[in-house]
Amino acid sequence: MKISAMMDTRVETVSPDTDFQTLLARQQNKASQLLYVLDQGRLAGVISSLDLLKVMAPVWLDENLSRAVSDDQPLTLRSLQENAGRTARELMTANPVTLTPRDHVLRAETLLRDTGFNVLPVVDDNGALLGEIGRGAILRYLAAQAGK
Repeated sequence: MKISAMMDTRVETVSPDTDFQTLLARQQNKASQLLYVLDQGRLAGVISSLDLLKVMAPVWLDENLSRAVSDDQPLTLRSLQENAGRTARELMTANPVTLTPRDHVLRAETLLRDTGFNVLPVVDDNGALLGEIGRGAILRYLAAQAGK
């Protein structure tokens, strides 16, 4: 089966200059799993919720030390202020692994497994974003095939 038959076309896009506050706001209630950064109509990079969380927690803070923090609000507010000037260009994973609509589900399965990603963007031959394919869509397809 081709990726085009199971990809989700409801994706959330931002420009490279989108600021951090807007990126956080766009994470809420979005259909797609990633924020896709488009530059002149082409996919330039992706931003996951993990990418945003990684910049919010200070590098010196680990899980054990986080237990000792009695009130996280000042730390969180400071982190929001420190990151306010950051942009999508700074936070994105550039040149992401992609699929085309012509690729087969087996290629998607192996790429997701080998990269550890949950979802991959689907682009046309010019790098324009068409949608995304995730583990859930593939598992639904496989379950449907097993039920036949």
